[in-house]
Amino acid sequence: MALEVWQIVTFLSGLHLFRGIEEERLKWIAGQMTELRLREEELVYEEGQEPNNLYFIFEGRVQMTRYRRGAPKEEEMLGFLDQGDYFGLEVLEARTARRTSVQTTTAVVLLCFSAEALNEVFAQVPELIPRLDLMIASFHLMLRTNLDWLNPEEYILYIARKHPFFLWVRLLPLILLITIVVGLFLGLYGTLGLSLFLILMAGALAVAGGVGLWIYVDWSNDYYIVTARRIVFQERIVLLYDSRQESPMEQVQSTEVDRSYLGQLLGFGDVRIRTYTGVIVFQAVRLPAEVEKIIQEQIKRVQSTLRQAEIRSIEETIARRIGLLPARSGPPGEATPAKPAPTPMQRFMADLFHLRYEYGDTIQYRTHWWILISRIWLVTLLLLGVVFTSLFLLVKAALGQMPEGFPVVGAFLGLMLLGLGFFLRWVYVYIDWHNDRYLITSDQVVDINRKPLGKEERRAAPIRNILSVEFKRLGIIGLLLNFGTVYIRIGDTLFTFDNVYNPSEVQRELFHRMAVRSVRERQQQAEAERQRMADWISAYDRLTRR
Repeated sequence: MALEVWQIVTFLSGLHLFRGIEEERLKWIAGQMTELRLREEELVYEEGQEPNNLYFIFEGRVQMTRYRRGAPKEEEMLGFLDQGDYFGLEVLEARTARRTSVQTTTAVVLLCFSAEALNEVFAQVPELIPRLDLMIASFHLMLRTNLDWLNPEEYILYIARKHPFFLWVRLLPLILLITIVVGLFLGLYGTLGLSLFLILMAGALAVAGGVGLWIYVDWSNDYYIVTARRIVFQERIVLLYDSRQESPMEQVQSTEVDRSYLGQLLGFGDVRIRTYTGVIVFQAVRLPAEVEKIIQEQIKRVQSTLRQAEIRSIEETIARRIGLLPARSGPPGEATPAKPAPTPMQRFMADLFHLRYEYGDTIQYRTHWWILISRIWLVTLLLLGVVFTSLFLLVKAALGQMPEGFPVVGAFLGLMLLGLGFFLRWVYVYIDWHNDRYLITSDQVVDINRKPLGKEERRAAPIRNILSVEFKRLGIIGLLLNFGTVYIRIGDTLFTFDNVYNPSEVQRELFHRMAVRSVRERQQQAEAERQRMADWISAYDRLTRR
């Protein structure tokens, strides 16, 4: 059954692309769209094909993939798109081919714009042009960017960098400086000679090129990301710093746009996203008002999805209680089998390399081995010095080459006592490092700090009380060896997982546990409320049957 015009208009009015467009123009736009219905696991288009349509998902779900670069027969998942999402932006570009493949995962209803229809729509609704240009730039950046922490099924709805104006603001002083230096060298050409002139010019240009490249890479490493699940700000400073700040979409409270006079002239501004844990700022992004609409649309979509799931559960509970559906034979779902505890060898290898192992529903992390080395290297050298000195003394004494009257026994005993002291210090530092553990269970985060021969400090907090999770990698060593500190805000208390391996993975695991816990608690509360409501309706049903 074909969709009515009012249904398409209602659908379009909820999308950020068409926000603020009058109903009459929306009706005209709806008339330019064609309807396409596809079955489950049907190909919409394939990578490399000529683009012919821009698609909007009215109902159902699709998955987007592409072939891995260098492995043309291996597909890479880019994520799932659901009702309200759109794809096929390549049709807006001249002389291009599809960069991805899209296949349905359920039966879908798609609304399509052909290339000819889009030209007519742009002529009548020109405000769509900058909005779609913004999304095309986001689509290209998404395809070029590798985010290894992202869930493979999590589609990036929007990704951007800071406006290029700020790149040129940083490059301009360098350009002016190198221009002055080159002019100075040209003025001194007659006194420098050709060889020295060429050496100085090559050196100046090489330094300027290196600094310019560093500025560009530093600018290009910061990303602002919106997915259906979360808001993310990723910040990197080359060889020095790596941090990611994020918030689940359901924890976003409000958004606002802040634009300076210069930002209004050049088309950029800040988007401030207030969450339960603080503020995430998308600084100096293009078309900030449109970015805010994207985020607001996702907030409403999450709220609508939760409401629809709740309504379906209520209907099912009531139908089972009054006998319209058979009673559930057992608890929904199956428990995930517990993972076996690691063997001693597995624990040793985890401590030595990745410093992480998992048993049951618990993940344990330790401080990175580089921190142990930084604490123990000096005492290790001193201990080795004592050992080699003792061996040297013994060999000299055995060969009778020691000076007459030298107290060999006393010196040897002194070295043994000194070595014992260094060895005990070495053992103490190692045990102190080894005793610090950070645990993530299904319900809690635990920070254990135990001093050798001293007291043990154990702090624990429920996962459901976590307000925010951030991490930082500091310094070249932290970036090269991939370790850093994870900051977990729980109420007024700050938990820190200090110098743990792969902090982005720790952050991802915490957000995953938070989401699982939140969903489980919400389901339990909703189930209790549904059962209470079903009791009332069941009682009413019995009374009416009498």
